[in-house]
Amino acid sequence: MSIRLDISRKEEVVGTLYATSIFKHISRSMYLFLMWFIDLKTAVSLGKFSRTENIFMAHFSNFLNKEHFSNFLNQKDSDLAFVLRSNLLGMETQLKEAIAKYTTDPGVQECQALLEELDSLLELSLEPTPTNEDKIPETNPLPEDDPFEPISSLSENEMDSLLKPSLEAIPKNEEKIPETNSSLEKDSSFDDAFEPISSQSENKFDSFLEPSLEAIPKNEEKIPETNSSLEDHFFEPIPSPSGNELKLIRLQELLLAENKLSEYVGSVELNSNNDSDLWQEVQCLLLRLPEPEANRWRKIALKLALEVGGEKDERSLTLVPFTKDEIVYPGLTGKLEAKGLCLSTQEKLDPRLTQTNLPEELLFLAKVISLYLKFIELDPQIHHAFKTVDRFGVRRLSLDSEQKSKYINALIDRFQWAVTTEESGDILKILQARIDLDEAIHSLVYIPPVPRDSWWGKLQKECRDTLKEPARKAGNQVKIRPLWGSYADIRSRSKYDLEVDSGGTPGEVLACLRVYAEIQGEVLPGRVLFRGQR
Repeated sequence: MSIRLDISRKEEVVGTLYATSIFKHISRSMYLFLMWFIDLKTAVSLGKFSRTENIFMAHFSNFLNKEHFSNFLNQKDSDLAFVLRSNLLGMETQLKEAIAKYTTDPGVQECQALLEELDSLLELSLEPTPTNEDKIPETNPLPEDDPFEPISSLSENEMDSLLKPSLEAIPKNEEKIPETNSSLEKDSSFDDAFEPISSQSENKFDSFLEPSLEAIPKNEEKIPETNSSLEDHFFEPIPSPSGNELKLIRLQELLLAENKLSEYVGSVELNSNNDSDLWQEVQCLLLRLPEPEANRWRKIALKLALEVGGEKDERSLTLVPFTKDEIVYPGLTGKLEAKGLCLSTQEKLDPRLTQTNLPEELLFLAKVISLYLKFIELDPQIHHAFKTVDRFGVRRLSLDSEQKSKYINALIDRFQWAVTTEESGDILKILQARIDLDEAIHSLVYIPPVPRDSWWGKLQKECRDTLKEPARKAGNQVKIRPLWGSYADIRSRSKYDLEVDSGGTPGEVLACLRVYAEIQGEVLPGRVLFRGQR
């Protein structure tokens, strides 16, 4: 195959290779390498790098000439070298994972030889010799801080350790996120009215995560549109920073280059064109990460803001009503100005909700809904999967004003109905109305759905826990189950489920939108988002 493969033939060539018997004698690792190489060629052809294309391809054709290839990788002022270094690191991680899975693959030996080459090539390019001013010391693992604990100032050594490039592999399926002590996560027994239906075994599926590195285009430089079927490809050239860039551009670049984040948030999107909005966008993103990872990035974000003249500000805050007073994330002042977010017991409920004579649990839910309504305006990444509004898909609210308006109205209507039935005193009607409201609350989602030990995951758990009391009052004639675990195990108890293609483990439930319930012998199916097995 010629090294100058026509980009328009990418899908044809790779598809033919995959479909023929020749592929049986080619390892999955080598196939992944071929895909990666063609993506590099795509970047050269679509971007502004045509003037250096011949130099780049000459270096690639001499891949086994370590000296030539290493020299190219170490060109620190080269955009192409940066793209190549980042994707070689991503490919190295994936191939190590693949070798561990496919021990009998016919390409294992060749793949191991390739990894040895990559290790030696990346050693110098990814770990430059530190100067006296910025040596990177060895440190102990970071403690898992409280996600709401005020962010304290870090020493230079501590911050350097936080910014040290991470080379750890993507977690395997057996490395599970620790479960919290919750009544939702005990042994499954149908005697308890509020226990989850979960899988008794775990299914493991083959998967490769392609390297993800989105472009950060300058304001004055737009990537030209093309008619190619590859124009929406994730692999785009990254322009060099200039003096007119965002002050927080280093934070933006670090987040975009961190492949590990794709496990939790999919493809990282940071589209802000000013520092104030970027700070907001980054902090909203961190609320979707598991607590330890979120804490690590909060410290990095604050340190980088301080380095460019920003100061931590705990007075310039957007207030949202809640049952406790807590700063979710701080604002910035000084050379950077950005608002933070604070939960407040003094802030009034959203005016569209009933304000007075609310029982404790409904008051809590009213504050959660007020918070939801604020986040719908703050975070452009929020979606809804509410069957009452649209049963056929997951809709991004910032891209569809009609869906946004319909979801907000439906959420408020469900709350108002729960208030009305509470006044009636009918225990079973109260429970049904609360289940309906719980579904509306849990149908505000991200794609992929958030981990249960993230800030959002913990908030959702608090909301679902409010079903316990009305279920207890209804007695033995009621059984309620959140649906988790293997989708194959729970699908008989759910209806109108939706499949997503990112996050979690293939074949597993990623979000329980509606609980399964039996009320006086009547079965009310649940509803879930699950990861497909493809």
